[in-house]
Amino acid sequence: MRCLPLLCLGFLSYVIGSPFIFQVKNANLTIQLLKRLDYGRMNENWRQSIHSKLGTWETTIVFNPLLFENPVTNFLIQKMLRVDIQEEMIPKHLERGFRSTVNVPKREDLRKSAILINDMMKNYGMPLHKISQPFNFGDCLTMVEELFDEGLVTASELWLKVSEEKYRNEQNDADYINFLDMKNRQEDLKAEFNEKEIHEKLCTKSETAGNHETFQNASTWCRYVQDGKNPLMVRKLEELSQEPIVQIVHDFLSNEEVEELLEKSANYDFDVAPISGISADTYQQARKADSYFIDEKRDSLANLTKKIKMRMQRISGINMDHSEDLEIIKYRPGGVHEPHVDNYETEEEVMRESPDYGNRYANGLLFLTHTELGGNFAMALLGISVVPCPGTMVIWHNVDRNGIMDHRSFHGGCKVFVGHKIVGSTIGLYLDQDKAQSGA
Repeated sequence: MRCLPLLCLGFLSYVIGSPFIFQVKNANLTIQLLKRLDYGRMNENWRQSIHSKLGTWETTIVFNPLLFENPVTNFLIQKMLRVDIQEEMIPKHLERGFRSTVNVPKREDLRKSAILINDMMKNYGMPLHKISQPFNFGDCLTMVEELFDEGLVTASELWLKVSEEKYRNEQNDADYINFLDMKNRQEDLKAEFNEKEIHEKLCTKSETAGNHETFQNASTWCRYVQDGKNPLMVRKLEELSQEPIVQIVHDFLSNEEVEELLEKSANYDFDVAPISGISADTYQQARKADSYFIDEKRDSLANLTKKIKMRMQRISGINMDHSEDLEIIKYRPGGVHEPHVDNYETEEEVMRESPDYGNRYANGLLFLTHTELGGNFAMALLGISVVPCPGTMVIWHNVDRNGIMDHRSFHGGCKVFVGHKIVGSTIGLYLDQDKAQSGA
């Protein structure tokens, strides 16, 4: 049966929630019940703030029945009901009446009011110091958290400054830990934004660029290294960073080897490229590519794959005995690998992903094609950008020279705009390196 448009809309709003702010039902009675709760265990400033609000609302609602239809007072009573009021504050003789009368808002209701306050201030140029007058330190922090989690970072920063001023006046130590936590979260996000901005600039480079600091100190080098026992087999090795170590091996593969990898891998069944340690919900935004892991026992590229790993070991000194499988990765236009670090960040992750041979020590990224536009490999914190060139390998360490995870290994694959980018990737593992060092 066809339903009328209004009925359909009514049904949809029931399913997805009301588009309006939280409705405070039985407002008068709610205020009276809140006044009768036991706030004895709370500090004096907090208790005074609660009683002050309730007293003001009790007086105002007499001549303004729409008091809580204002986003500011709506947010404040929601915060009081959802955050401030604890179970033990409700006397037993009030429990039944309280639960049948007072409607406790959900988290999304609280955020809805926070967003509406922010929109109202922005659209009508309302000053923050005026809007925040009835807010205490804890109210401001809740506002900061809701705006931050909604992605309104600039607005949450402004409210954090207000909360700092409120703290000086109130000295509410109970919420100070939350304040420091929010401050750290904001600083981390700002650093992340800066890293992303640098990454995007490096992605536009048309020529390979190394670490500027290392270059200024004249500590980079470019040399030919012997590959194996044959003195005629040499590779051009260029250092882009000393700490952490980042190197380019030019002509790591011959043209024939590149062609073999491309031709044989074209017959493999590629699948959506996985990412370790990331949820399925966010994974498609982080890495947009198809990939295939070479099986060194069965696949037609098994022998060449073993040669590649042994060659990487000879040139770099990184033991590859139990390295991760060589992964062939294809990026079409729009393909990207967002900046990240390849180390597992917790012991639980290491035990789940690589229990026998430990964390990811160093990576080798092998370019098999060039692109017409886009597709650079970039390391934002080192100022490194490598333009794809078939046969070239980039080798970088995920740890510093003391074996400690180095966040400067933060790297990513830039978005491809024109052409296809095909690469090979393999990773040497940490516990194999004892063997490499003892044999040195």
